[in-house]
Amino acid sequence: MELMESRQNITNQEELWKMKPRRNLEEDDYLTKDSGETSMLKRPVLLHQPTHFDAFDCPRELQHKQKLFPKWRLPIKVATIISSLTFLYTLLREVVQPFVTSHQQYFYRIPILVVNKVLPMVSITLLALVYLPGVIAAVVQLRNGTKYKKFPHWLDRWMLTRKQFGLLSFFFAILHAIYSLSYPMRRSYRYKLLNWAYQQVG
Repeated sequence: MELMESRQNITNQEELWKMKPRRNLEEDDYLTKDSGETSMLKRPVLLHQPTHFDAFDCPRELQHKQKLFPKWRLPIKVATIISSLTFLYTLLREVVQPFVTSHQQYFYRIPILVVNKVLPMVSITLLALVYLPGVIAAVVQLRNGTKYKKFPHWLDRWMLTRKQFGLLSFFFAILHAIYSLSYPMRRSYRYKLLNWAYQQVG
């Protein structure tokens, strides 16, 4: 009987040993065996180094300023310059020149008529700036004899902002459509229509 019980104990221990999961070599480093049957985890030794972290501190490698819409800066500057110069030219031609030469006051044209003449010119100029860098890039590639050579910095930057130029051109075109629809609502335009009708009848 004792032999049978000892054999059963041995087989039970072998079965339990087979059922135990195998440990990794890294886990064995943290284990210390007190006896043949019992073992306990050994806590890893932590190096107590003084670390000072602030909520707003970050490494110097990550300290760079985030720019808001970086690709929109050049197109907005160009659109502002073009619209300002076009508005100044149209103002001088439509308002100032008649006032100086024949003392006719056309200052009422500034809000609608002058602006409505500025918008399509700015829109078509910005649309030309969308397609022009592609032509220049083709000429540069033909001159270099290869398409794998890098473009100049100014041309590369210009080509990367073509989408922004196109969106600004579309925006000015929509403004031109709105101004064109509101133009016949002006009282002076209705007077002109009545004057033209009177001239046709007469």
